[in-house]
Amino acid sequence: MSDEKKPDSSGPGTAGQETEEIREDAGGYLRRVRKEKGLTIREVEEATRVSASNLRAMEAHDYDALPADTFTKGQITLYADFLGLDGRHIATVFLSERDARRDGRRTRKRPPAQSLSAGKMAEPSHISSATIAAILLLVIIISFTIFCIYTSWNPFAFLTTRNDRVPASMIGVLQSEEAARQQGAMLMESGQPAPDREQHESALSELTGANSSRAAEMEARPLAPPYTLTVRFTRATGVELARDGGKTVRRSFLRGDTANWTADRRMTVRFDRPASAILLLNGRPLPFPAQRDGHWQVEIPATQHRP
Repeated sequence: MSDEKKPDSSGPGTAGQETEEIREDAGGYLRRVRKEKGLTIREVEEATRVSASNLRAMEAHDYDALPADTFTKGQITLYADFLGLDGRHIATVFLSERDARRDGRRTRKRPPAQSLSAGKMAEPSHISSATIAAILLLVIIISFTIFCIYTSWNPFAFLTTRNDRVPASMIGVLQSEEAARQQGAMLMESGQPAPDREQHESALSELTGANSSRAAEMEARPLAPPYTLTVRFTRATGVELARDGGKTVRRSFLRGDTANWTADRRMTVRFDRPASAILLLNGRPLPFPAQRDGHWQVEIPATQHRP
């Protein structure tokens, strides 16, 4: 582009051009003045260093194609000054027209850039306390599960344990009786004669007395109501229970089950299988009953039966 084509901003035509500016929009005014001076977009681009795409966007009012407000205002000022116009005034009018067409809202207004300090760049992202707590809980659960699997320990075994407990003073007696009862049950199931079973009952009494002086002391005390019968089952069996003249109730028990029954005056317990439980009456050992009428029945208080 030759220097002769560049307009003189101090010429007398500037006032007339500013008067014409009021009659049309800023973009169309710039395009009209450029064409009147015989300038092309390419020539203006080389002279002002404003890209051709931005020059065309200014003339066509393509606001979305223009950069941020600060850059747009500076480029319009350069363009208008190059044409010999009041650049600041044209830039102000151009932005005002844009805001008016967008209902007074600057949708392309960008927030100011925020500089990041070295401390902020190195700062880790924030993690909520709830997230940290959930992660720690998950780690604890996984670790506990691995420990249980490795040691073969079942932490929920206590849920299967019944609440019925045998008095601590009779633990030794129960252990001795259970071992003897298991031996007696083996004798019954093997089909050996009744005298062997009687010998087993006698051995059970001797074993109980030899292993617990506490049981001997309790045996010497008189038996008085209320009666509490503690039953620990050594084999699966059915039981019929009647207390204080009430209705007979039938239940089934498995080996290892424990039951406690209390009566104020009278209690009758009938077992379906022999040597199927260890009995404690008011804390003292009670021999398992002998067979009568196809059942093994305990009557409390004991009654005498004729042969």
